[in-house]
Parts: sequence; structure tokens; C-alpha cells
Amino acid sequence: GVRLVGSEMCIRDRNRAKTINRSYKSINLDESQYQTLLGTLLGDGGLELSVKAKAKNARLKLGHSTKQVDYFNYKVSKLSELFKALPKVSDTKEGYEVIHIGSISHPLLTELFNKLYVDGRKPITESIINELTAEGLAVLFMDDGYCERKSQLSNIALCGFTEEECNMFCNVINVK
Repeated sequence: GVRLVGSEMCIRDRNRAKTINRSYKSINLDESQYQTLLGTLLGDGGLELSVKAKAKNARLKLGHSTKQVDYFNYKVSKLSELFKALPKVSDTKEGYEVIHIGSISHPLLTELFNKLYVDGRKPITESIINELTAEGLAVLFMDDGYCERKSQLSNIALCGFTEEECNMFCNVINVK
């Protein structure tokens, strides 16, 4: 059934999401929205272009622990033009709840998919890092960052990337 998480309505588990009837012919993201999307894609978000379904356009998959529902709602609100369905809440194998949503399929996301993915993998490239502003980096940090209490160092867990990509990321960010 439907339940309230934070201040947003969500659909629970396998129930079909209800959609809001709107036309999404043209989507133009401003710089702040683009940075939110870019930081998300380097962090916890991903683009999906289904070969099995012979999809013409990619869609954004976004998910966070329900402990981060306010942050999740911020992203969904910021990128609202991309979403028609309500978020869903599911249990993971590890025993915690996640809130997630899939966007509409759109040529803008396909363009980003082609820019960011190589053979189904998201490598970090210098050109992508150079596109990141402080806002995009903040979103990436909120997705995958953490602070060590003892050393008071801030870190970003770039676990899905190669050592070479991580070193290049650090070098480029340190120059910025």
C-alpha cells in the first residue's frame, strides 16, 4: 500500500506507481540541476538503457536508504521534470529499507549515458571531473562521502572506479 516516508508519499514494494499526467517533450536543465544530476551519476545514481527491452532512451535510477529520505526528496524535487512516478520503498537483503525511483526515458539522459558509460561501465574521465562545480562535488560527497572523526578528514568512497581513475580524480580536484 501507500505509506508516508518523511513528508512524501511512497508506494510500498511491488505495487505499481501511479503517474501524474504531464507532457515531457522538452526538458532543459539549468546548471544547478545539471550539477545535481552529474554528482548523482558519479555517486549513487545510475543510468539504464535496457537492451533487452530495446529501449530507445535511457532513464535515471535513483535510490537511498530511508535514513536519507530528506536528501532523496531534495534530489527528486530538484530533478522533478525527470520523474512522473512516485518513489517506492523496498527492503534490501541486508535488512534495511531503501527509497528509490526511476525517471522517464528521455533523449537528454541518453546523451548523458553515451557520455558517461563505456561498455556498460561508468569510468571517471578528466573531462567529466572538469565539468563538476562545487555543487556537483557536494552532491557526490553527500552520496559517497564521509568524515573521519579522529583525523577530521573528509573522504569520498570511489569504490566503483579504478585506482588510476581515483588518482586522476584526486589530482584534478586538488587543482580546482
